[in-house]
Amino acid sequence: MPGAPVFPVTFPQVSHVSDEKHQNNHTRPWKCPYCKAFPGGAERKDLNRHFRRAHPHEPQVRDNKAHWKEVAPCAGCGRKMRADNLKRHMKTCGLVRASASAI
Repeated sequence: MPGAPVFPVTFPQVSHVSDEKHQNNHTRPWKCPYCKAFPGGAERKDLNRHFRRAHPHEPQVRDNKAHWKEVAPCAGCGRKMRADNLKRHMKTCGLVRASASAI
């Protein structure tokens, strides 16, 4: 329309960091040196989780505290897992039912 005001359209810029992080979802640069079963992780935390689950007895994994910082042990069975999974696990382990029936 002639004479109509023109407003510039702006789009948010994607930062280099977020673009690189997104590309990691496709390339999965964090590979496991111990096995070929793990397809790789987009972030270091994915590889750490794999180490804890698949290779807890490897000396380099067992002795590296960075791999175990998210881990909380179950008071019932002693199994180690992520802290956010502990509550759900306690239901299957029997701790929640045992403590509820004791009340």
